[in-house]
Parts: sequence; structure tokens; C-alpha cells
Amino acid sequence: IAMRADPVFNLKLTALYALENKQYLESRLGRPTTDGDLYFAHFLGPAGGGRFLQAADQSPNARSTTAVAPEQVAANDRLQDADHGQ
Repeated sequence: IAMRADPVFNLKLTALYALENKQYLESRLGRPTTDGDLYFAHFLGPAGGGRFLQAADQSPNARSTTAVAPEQVAANDRLQDADHGQ
């Protein structure tokens, strides 16, 4: 519990999580990731972010909500009317 207040420990864990997400996304998408891609993996989880980004790569004009689980849309107002590419 004391580690929660340790900024160095938290920074290391955050960097490790970002690296794991980067590796996962690059494997799933077959391309290098961007900072925006890593944001989606953080925001939607690696699998959800991967689904979202894969759908965006394949159909850039599709509704973003078609690639995200309904409970994620319900929990995130920004996704409810969002389109890929905007």
C-alpha cells in the first residue's frame, strides 16, 4: 500500500503498462503505434483499443460505437456520438 504514494514506482509501472500496450497494439494492428493509439489502449483497455483502432484503420468513416462494447459507450459520453477521424 505504501507504494501507491511512491511517484518513481508509479512512473515505472505506467511506463511498463504503456510498453505492454504498444507491443500488443503493434502486433494486432500490424503497424507502428502513435501516441493517440496508446491513449485509446489506456482509455478502452488494450483489447478495446485494439478493436477500435483496427476498425478505424479498416473503415475510417464508420461510426466509432460499432467497434466498442455497448457498456464502454454507455460509460463514456464522448463515444456516444463520435465518428472515427473526428
